[in-house]
Amino acid sequence: MSTSAGLHRYTYADYLALEAASNVKHEFLAGEICGMAGGTPEHAAFRSYDHRLLRAFVLIQVQYEGHYHKGRGRPAA
Repeated sequence: MSTSAGLHRYTYADYLALEAASNVKHEFLAGEICGMAGGTPEHAAFRSYDHRLLRAFVLIQVQYEGHYHKGRGRPAA
């Protein structure tokens, strides 16, 4: 029977101590601590652009569906 070498289960207190001492963001899940992506100006710009595209898509869908159903009832299934 083999065991995985290098696995260490951290406590939530360990995670909080690491976050306080680090300039990099981490996430804590099931005893594991992993570095998180993002936090850079480039990442923030990308997320902002991504959010604007998604918002525009949703608004167009809502406007289209409202126009399509207005005065016509529901389409036949």
